[in-house]
This record gives sequence, C-alpha cells and structure tokens, in this order.
Amino acid sequence: MSAEYAVRVNDQLKAVELNLNPLKVGRNPQHGAHMRAFWASTASFFLAFVGWFALAPIAVDVATSIDICENQMYPQAANPTRKAYLKYKTADTKTPYCTYGKDNDDSPTDCKDSTDPSDVALPTYSKYNATILPGCVCTPGTHCSSTIIYSSIGSVAVTIFVRVALGTLLERFGPV
Repeated sequence: MSAEYAVRVNDQLKAVELNLNPLKVGRNPQHGAHMRAFWASTASFFLAFVGWFALAPIAVDVATSIDICENQMYPQAANPTRKAYLKYKTADTKTPYCTYGKDNDDSPTDCKDSTDPSDVALPTYSKYNATILPGCVCTPGTHCSSTIIYSSIGSVAVTIFVRVALGTLLERFGPV
C-alpha cells in the first residue's frame, strides 16, 4: 500500500487489492479514489436492483396513486357496463362481477338479469356485484394495464440505452 492511495496499486494505478473496510475511502480525493468508486458502484447497483425489481409488485398501488385505475376513471356506479367490470372475476374465489352471468362470454355488453321474479322484487337486487371490485381494477385491455406495460417497456429501453452509452463512454474515457 502506498501513501498516495488507500490500497495497493499497480504501475497503471489500478487497485490490486480489495479492502472492504469502509474507512479506506481516503483522507483526500486522490487517496481513497479506488474504494470510493467501489462503494459508489456497489451502492448504485443495490439502488438500481431495488428500484427495478421492487416496483413490479407495487405497480397497482402506483396506478392507484396516480388515478389511472379503471374504477377511478370510470366509477362503477355511473358506468356499470364497462368491459373491464363485466369480465372481472376475483382471483381467489373466481366470483364474477355479473351475479347472474354475462349476456355474451366473449364480448359482453351487460350482465344478465335474474330469471327468478322474487330476486328482482328484493330492494337489494342488483345484477352487478360491485362489492367484489378491488380498489384498483387494472385488468388487460384497460388504460391502467396499457400504462403499466408501456412504462415497463420504456424503462427497459432507457436502461439498455443508458448502459450502452455509459459503457461506451467509460471504455473510451475511463471512470474519472
């Protein structure tokens, strides 16, 4: 180890040892340059990793917070026949939104009415089961789903571009 750097270096001034002691970041800008670069790249890797993979599970929460969910843009009470609602089933119990079935399974336009006249006479009768809808309806074919897909595609494209551009610049000019 030389007095000029916090770790041993070769004749090209590249570090030849890895000392993970965080105190080796140096007493001046030149002294700890190698270890500062190591810890900065390590921290940026973990931030990027968490940022990239932690967003996917909370995409629906993000969609809710920016008001792009189907049931935020088109409230169920005012728009009960939206295709996203008509095709909706709960994930766990497969309970459908249409209590008595859909008028057309492939391309529904409304829910079927009950065939039992005593059901229709009840004050609580509804052919729509709005209670099963989650806080954010974000099913395939909705604006919400499209936004999440395009955001993911854009994120990957920008990541690839930045990695190629920065890799080229770092190879050409070095990290400093």
